[in-house]
Amino acid sequence: MNRFRMIGPRVALLAAILALTAAARDTPVDPNDREYLRRQYAWFQSLPPARQQQLRTLNDEFHKLDADTQARLTKVMQAYNAWLAKLPDADRDRVLAAATADERVQIVEDLRERDWVRALPKVQRDEYASLPNEVRTARVREWRAEEDDRHDDWVIAQKNWEDVKQGREPAGFPVELRVQLDAFVVNLRHSLSDNEKRALADAKAAADENGQFMWYAIEIVRLADNHPLLPGKVGPKDLASLPEAARDYVRKHPPPRKKGLMMLLVDDVKNLKRFEGRWPDYAYELTRYADRNNLKIPVPLGDCTKTQMPPEVQTFIDKVLEPTLQQTEKGKDQLAALKRVEGRWPEYPKALMDVAKQNRLPVPNWTLPGTPQMWDRFRVNRNKPR
Repeated sequence: MNRFRMIGPRVALLAAILALTAAARDTPVDPNDREYLRRQYAWFQSLPPARQQQLRTLNDEFHKLDADTQARLTKVMQAYNAWLAKLPDADRDRVLAAATADERVQIVEDLRERDWVRALPKVQRDEYASLPNEVRTARVREWRAEEDDRHDDWVIAQKNWEDVKQGREPAGFPVELRVQLDAFVVNLRHSLSDNEKRALADAKAAADENGQFMWYAIEIVRLADNHPLLPGKVGPKDLASLPEAARDYVRKHPPPRKKGLMMLLVDDVKNLKRFEGRWPDYAYELTRYADRNNLKIPVPLGDCTKTQMPPEVQTFIDKVLEPTLQQTEKGKDQLAALKRVEGRWPEYPKALMDVAKQNRLPVPNWTLPGTPQMWDRFRVNRNKPR
């Protein structure tokens, strides 16, 4: 899997800048090696003052990130440096000579694409060579997606090998769960893009017409993993469908101007358009946008109290979740934490789902029915966007 392709372009840009601060190092990073530290200090002192200050600022901003983001970017930096060190001199010089970070990222993508194409069968290499430059990258993207799909199919087939080789539906999926699954899929569809809805519909048609339920299950699991649900009524999917108070507030409070490298990690309002038409994705991203910009949306964007939950969820809370949590001290603490966030969205529905998951209690119509182990047979342990 292309590690650089798995992160967003803005994060990739920051990661590339971080990696370039280490590009001149002649040995692996070792903070316990005094000679190494002396060399790095000498290298840093040799830089122009403006560049030194830029690196200090970058270091400060990097350490303000949460631990998970720091760890992820550090892995990207390490992978980038390892890849850069193995490049032929001409290719490495081309990367390091890029005038801007955007140009450098594009060069990295071009080189990675070139190396991947070189490993393809001859018929595909010939096709690639015959394509106009402007469509080559799109064709490579299609080939990569096909390769990922073949890998995923094989992983899942291995998990269900006895059933697959006999051409039968995998065992262990009770027919009585189909009704619950259909209800879950109805809620799931609100979070899907048009392409995802079509893929799900095609898989469902194959299950109904040809009895290929396994492939339908694979598609459901993939989409469920990519789109964790929050119980409640369907809320706003775009600016026009926001509650009036929230819509007016957003329009009257444009984001503050931000300077510096951290702007690389901040999505602007236009980025919200990627989530339009999907619930709760749009409202969730709008909430994150408001938090990043110190804005306070005056009303919740979704259901966030016990009494607002759908009837089946209220019944689950009263008759399953709360009695279970009351049995242990840890459960009582979880119940108290849940009550503390009641009235806040998305905190309350998210906490509700998290607590249910921690206690291995499926939420009717909002999580996959049955045991998690049953669905692991249809999972490849990684999610990929489509």
